[in-house]
Amino acid sequence: METLSRLQSVQATLELMQEHSLLADGGGSSDLFVADFLLVLKQNCNDAKDILQRCVTLLSFLPEISFHFLQDLLGGEVPPPEDEINYYRVEIPQIEGDEIENFSSPAAAGKPRAGKDRADKAPMAADGRPAGGLLKAAPAVGLKAMEKARSTLEDFCRSYFMFHDMDARDPAHVFKFLPILQFVESYIYDLDESNEDELHRSVQFVARGALERSFSLRSVDEPRETAHLFTGESSSGSAAYFQSCSDEELEAHDGELDGLRSGVDPLGELRDVLSSRGLMTDRIEAELRDGVEYWKLERKLCGLVTMGRKVNMQDVFKTIELKSFDFRILNNLLYSLTHRMVDETHMEFLRVAEFLVEIADDLFDYEDDVRKNSFNVLRMLVYACGPTEAPAVLANFISTKEREYQRLLDKLEPGLAERFQERCKEAAKEGGFKETSKSGSWGAWTIPPLIVDEVAFRAHSSCESAPYIREV
Repeated sequence: METLSRLQSVQATLELMQEHSLLADGGGSSDLFVADFLLVLKQNCNDAKDILQRCVTLLSFLPEISFHFLQDLLGGEVPPPEDEINYYRVEIPQIEGDEIENFSSPAAAGKPRAGKDRADKAPMAADGRPAGGLLKAAPAVGLKAMEKARSTLEDFCRSYFMFHDMDARDPAHVFKFLPILQFVESYIYDLDESNEDELHRSVQFVARGALERSFSLRSVDEPRETAHLFTGESSSGSAAYFQSCSDEELEAHDGELDGLRSGVDPLGELRDVLSSRGLMTDRIEAELRDGVEYWKLERKLCGLVTMGRKVNMQDVFKTIELKSFDFRILNNLLYSLTHRMVDETHMEFLRVAEFLVEIADDLFDYEDDVRKNSFNVLRMLVYACGPTEAPAVLANFISTKEREYQRLLDKLEPGLAERFQERCKEAAKEGGFKETSKSGSWGAWTIPPLIVDEVAFRAHSSCESAPYIREV
């Protein structure tokens, strides 16, 4: 009798599922399983709200269930091959509280969201593949990241569309690929900002300890007038600039900075999105790896500077070269979206142009980057070769890159070269740079006064302008 009653309940549930179009396409055992599951919920929950909350709790844990967990659950059963595991990987929508009338469980509320927080915690298997569960939350980016990435995306459209026979002034061209371009740039921007936020917090780490006194150029007993923070006014020699701490202290501090530890793939979900849409290429994969390498180098160099240690000049120039990896990802993505072959001449030219743009931005943002403990090529060169030599080293490097830029500019199609030069002039004017340079495209190169005591400078961050400015 009990069995018959059970079958009747299951049949009634199946009919209800059919009425609400909830039956699976394949039907059969899948529908029976769902019907049984719904009956379990009905028997163990008080009302509809309680059922909904239990479902949200279940959804929060489903992404963490892996075949390795199921293997242990079943007593050591050998898991299937990786390609068969991937067959069962599906995306589930991100569940927000307001979407379920605010009935979310404590477990769900405590789970990291997709994107920045979730990527920071994504484990990797021994073979380098993401070790997440069978169900993976659909990657998402927040409104704040989209707003902050807007100016970068606008610059990309105005500067790069011309290399793809597209016009940034044409709404049809802009909106055709806007969703994926916006998503990719916002996703990267979110991670980049998280990295910089952690670097900024590392400055507070130094300020809390005795290291602040050890690494200052001046004695803590001497007055700290703001003029002494800049080149030409310090009474200390450049040798004192490279104060060193013990290796043990450095390793301890590096541990705090190293958020990109072994086994973490911060761009894993972005890879999944691009791969699922057939947009992933070897070039994009290489740029994604360069992005992770850039963040690691940024943390390494900023950690050394925070600890008062000398940095390697090759690391400095490698980092500035990697810095525009997001623009190169977007550029390669446009080639995938338009089904066009990559133009090597264009790519080589844009890489040099990106290099010069990054240096110009670093010179403009120099003081802000020192305050935030962010990577800045001038800041790093001060710690690589000293404040006396840093300006000349950077000036020579800029001159070399400008000659390379001009050589590659001459290889571009005449119309394209002219449009790009006009775009550079627009950008220089919008950024407040003087419109004079050998190529007629770049603003005047102005090296700001160098900060030789970063700790004291941050303490006096409201100080006025520096004693002098060098022109390259």
